[in-house]
Amino acid sequence: MKRDPGTRFIRKSVAVAMVGLLVASLAVGSGGMAIAQTPRVGGKVIFRMVAGPDWIDPGQTYYTFGYVITYATNRPLYSSSPEQPDVPVPDLADGDPVISPDNKTVTVSIKSGIRYAPPVNREVTSHDVKYAIERAFTKNVSNLYVYTYFDDIVGAPSEAGSFTDIPGIETPDDQTIIFHLESPTAPALAAALIMPVTVPVPKEYAEPFDQEKPSSYDTHVAFTGPYMIRNDAEGNLVGLGDDIEIVRNPNWDPATDYRPAYLDEITFKPGRDVTRMATQTFNGSHLLCCDASPVDVVNEFRSRYPDQIGSAPGHGTRWVSFNTTIRPLTNLNIRKALAAWMDRKTLRAARGGSTAGSIAQHFLPPGLPGFEESGGYAGFTDLDYMSYPEGNRALAKRYMLRARQEGLPITRRGRYTGSKTLLMVGTDSEPGVAVARSVKRQVEELGFKIDLRLVPPDRMFTRWCGVSAAKVAICPNVGWFFDFFDPQSLLQPTFDGDAILPQGNNNWSLLDRPEINAAMDEASTLVPGSERWNAWAQINRKISEQAPGIPLLWDTVYQVESSDVVGVMNPYFSGWDLSFTSLKD
Repeated sequence: MKRDPGTRFIRKSVAVAMVGLLVASLAVGSGGMAIAQTPRVGGKVIFRMVAGPDWIDPGQTYYTFGYVITYATNRPLYSSSPEQPDVPVPDLADGDPVISPDNKTVTVSIKSGIRYAPPVNREVTSHDVKYAIERAFTKNVSNLYVYTYFDDIVGAPSEAGSFTDIPGIETPDDQTIIFHLESPTAPALAAALIMPVTVPVPKEYAEPFDQEKPSSYDTHVAFTGPYMIRNDAEGNLVGLGDDIEIVRNPNWDPATDYRPAYLDEITFKPGRDVTRMATQTFNGSHLLCCDASPVDVVNEFRSRYPDQIGSAPGHGTRWVSFNTTIRPLTNLNIRKALAAWMDRKTLRAARGGSTAGSIAQHFLPPGLPGFEESGGYAGFTDLDYMSYPEGNRALAKRYMLRARQEGLPITRRGRYTGSKTLLMVGTDSEPGVAVARSVKRQVEELGFKIDLRLVPPDRMFTRWCGVSAAKVAICPNVGWFFDFFDPQSLLQPTFDGDAILPQGNNNWSLLDRPEINAAMDEASTLVPGSERWNAWAQINRKISEQAPGIPLLWDTVYQVESSDVVGVMNPYFSGWDLSFTSLKD
């Protein structure tokens, strides 16, 4: 989640006509073909969704669809243009971050003239960004990623608790914020400033809501972007339990923003069946869809509606996760045997086949630095247990017999005979159900006893797979999509021992190898470039050698639109970018 739940450039100061020409060259429709027309200003669209966002509060959201809304309604320090998604765009910031020579200080200047939507109305200051980050460390907000990317700030709390001032965040004036770090990790912090936690939060307005657990700021957000969720005079957001209405922010100044923000209004309407909603979108008017990637619908309709399908790389990896602290999965040869046995082509077929993406060979996805350094699509070819996407029974047996030599109850034929039943928790919606059941069947073929429980996706992460005390042995439906264009943002939250937290974590395998943790600490100090990318590729290899899970899929994400909508995909969050999408004349 990120996200299944993952920087960018244009200037709004150019003439509107130039913006129109520029946006016409963005990734539009299925093939990213240029549409030779000037985008229309105004109009309304309906966005069909199944589950909707996790949080409206920018300090709490961490799901892909939450980002779709957050980056249209808020302004973090840096954000993402669909034109060049691997380069951060100064958004609230007025220029690039300045990193000190010792890599222990990051300084950011903030634009003047950016104001909150009603009822706050006042101008944004650096103090609001400081408060936004400080509140994220509290138990009432309980942001998950600040302990990974912002924990090196001097005085940052080591665990969620009461609100505290963080002395390492300095605001010498209203337009300057300075981050002082314990270690030379400024490159990583600077890259993370694109994340929603840097969206400003007005303390005098939000503090009463933040006293509640969880914070009720989620239903009172003060927006800074070109759009806002409709609210009443007291700031209460309306429609969150039903249709979410996004309207123009009357205090937004286009002169301060690179977003064109063509549409006047976007209404999010929930439904239950993504296939039905996507089909209705193809045949309807003024419609966008979906908060899930409708791969089956794309397979069925892509030849009929090629210009109404948007696609983007998912910039993430899906895998079957093994809890390395639960026996017999504590045994490395058992984990390698399961990886060698698993027919990943069958699992991909359950997600829609080759349309859904490429079979993953390691944990860094295509398009992310470190991917090519990790062997690209072929991966680490000397790791034999990852070399057979269809599975290799003879190889799996050899690893099982090695585990037998280490004292595990395994027959000479390589079948496990232990009496312990392993808990597997998967999602209760397709295609996750089909994947989970296939994983269960294949694991049982090696003799393991499995208790499969299917739960809603959010509960799978927040109550089961992300909670150490739940003692889940296998999570067949996990996946991680980059937080920013850097391999650290995919590997550290999911495999660093320091990312294992009592309040919840994304290191589902509970992998805690001192040599890997130390390598991550060292790699996080390197500046972007070949040395950094190679260092993270080696970490990727070390993780793959531990077989903490079975890499399954590098996603391609699809979205659909009606024929009168000019949708623009943003590869950062792999969804429709509402600030660049428009209607046809």
